[in-house]
Amino acid sequence: MTDEAALIELDRPVPRAGAGTTPPVRRHRDVGLLLATLLVLALGGAAPTGSVLWHRLPVIPLGDRSDADYQIVGDRLYTIAGEGHRHVTTAWSLDPVRRLWSVTLTPPEPAPSPGLVLMPGPGSLRESGGVLLVSFDPYTLVLDRDTGAVRWRSAVPVDPVPGGRLGVVQEQVYRPGSVYDTSSGDPGMLYFSPSGVAHREPPERTVLTGVDLATGRRLWRTAEPGSVGVSQPDAAPGSVLVLTATRLVLRDAATGAVLRRRELDELRGAAGLSSDIVGDVLRVYSGAYGDGGRVTGYDTATLRRLWQRPDIPVPGSAANCSGVLCANDGPGPAVLNPATGTVRWRPNGGRSLLALDPDTLLEAGESNVRPLRTVDADTGRTRTDLHAWDAYLDVPEPGPLIVTRNVRSHGTVFGAVLPGAVAVQPLGYADARMVACRAGTRHIACLSPAGIQVWSYRV
Repeated sequence: MTDEAALIELDRPVPRAGAGTTPPVRRHRDVGLLLATLLVLALGGAAPTGSVLWHRLPVIPLGDRSDADYQIVGDRLYTIAGEGHRHVTTAWSLDPVRRLWSVTLTPPEPAPSPGLVLMPGPGSLRESGGVLLVSFDPYTLVLDRDTGAVRWRSAVPVDPVPGGRLGVVQEQVYRPGSVYDTSSGDPGMLYFSPSGVAHREPPERTVLTGVDLATGRRLWRTAEPGSVGVSQPDAAPGSVLVLTATRLVLRDAATGAVLRRRELDELRGAAGLSSDIVGDVLRVYSGAYGDGGRVTGYDTATLRRLWQRPDIPVPGSAANCSGVLCANDGPGPAVLNPATGTVRWRPNGGRSLLALDPDTLLEAGESNVRPLRTVDADTGRTRTDLHAWDAYLDVPEPGPLIVTRNVRSHGTVFGAVLPGAVAVQPLGYADARMVACRAGTRHIACLSPAGIQVWSYRV
C-alpha cells in the first residue's frame, strides 16, 4: 500500500494478482459487501480517504476465562480474570502481539463488619511513572511494568500525580462506634469508607501521604479534619490540590509543602462539598445532594475565585458532562464559560457531553452510547454529523474519536473523527459483529468467540 492510496482491509488475506481462475461466488459476495460498507461510510458523512493504515493483528486468546475484562494502555493490552478472590492479570505487547507476563494477585479479604459493606469493584489498571497500578477498590497493588512482580501494596486507593513517579494515598479515620447498623433501619446520610463500610458520621480526619510510586516509600504525611477531595491540576504540575470543608490547599507532591492556601469563607455553613477539575478550573459543589446549592469556580494555579452560580437540578435531566464545564439549571446541561461561569450555549435536553480536546466536544444521546455530533466547544456549532453511526469508543489518551456502525448482520465498520474534522475518516471493516470494543491511540480491540481481536490503525 502506498501513501497515496487508502485501504479498507477485509479480515482475510488479499489474493495475489494475476490468477487466471474465475473468482468463486463467495468472492463476489465479499466484494459486494465491501462496496456496501463503503456506501454506508459515504452516506454516514465519511471523509474522503486519506492515508490510512488498518491491519488485523493476531487474536489474544482468553481460554475458558469468559469473565475476563481487558484494557488498552499505551502500546499494551492487559486482561484481568477473576478466580474467586484471586485475580489473574496478563500483559500483552501489541507491536507485535506477544504475551509478556502473567501474575496471580490475591487482595486481602475485606475485614468483617456488622454494618452495610459495598462489594469491591472488578479491578482497574493505570500506568504511571514506570509502574502498573492494579486497583481492586480500595486495595491497590503496584506492579513492575516489565515483569509483573508486585513492588508494594496499599490497603487504600493510590492516586498517581501526572507526569512523574509520585502518588498520594488517602486514609479516612472514623470515630469508633460510628459504623451503620443495618438492622436499625435508621434514616439519614451514610458515609462510606474506601473499604466500602458505611458510617453514620463523616470521618473525623483524613490522613494524606505522599509516596514514591516505584517503591512505596513515604515522602510526607499530613492530616486534615473531616473528609477531603484531592485532585491534580494541570495548571500546577507536580502539585496536589486539597479541598477541605474550610479551605483550599495547594501542596508540592514531592515534599507536601504548602504552596498556596485559600480560606473558603464564602462556602462556610454549606451542607456538603465536592469538587472536580475541568481544564484549569476547580468546580466546587456546595449543598445537600439533590437539593440544589451553589457551584463555585476557582483557578487551580492561583486559587482565586472566578465565579459562583446556583445549581438547580431538574428531575430527570441532570448534566452528564465529562471534561466539560457544565451546570444544571434547565432541560439538560448548560455549557459554561470557564472565566465567568455564564452560559455559553445549551445542547438539546437530556444529552451527554464529552470533551475530545480543548476545542471539540462530543454530544451523545440520552443513553450516552450513540454519538450524535461533534461540536465547537465555544459555540456549540456542529462540526461532524454522527447520526449514521451506532456507537463510539472512548480513547483514554489524546487521540481520535473512534466510531462504529453495524452493517446488517455481516460485520462492523470503524471510523475516526480527527481533531477539527467535519467528516468521519474511514478506518476498516470486520466481517463479524464486534462487541465490548476498546480503543487506544493506535489500536482497537473487540471481544470475539476466539478471544480478543486486535487491529492497529494510523490516520
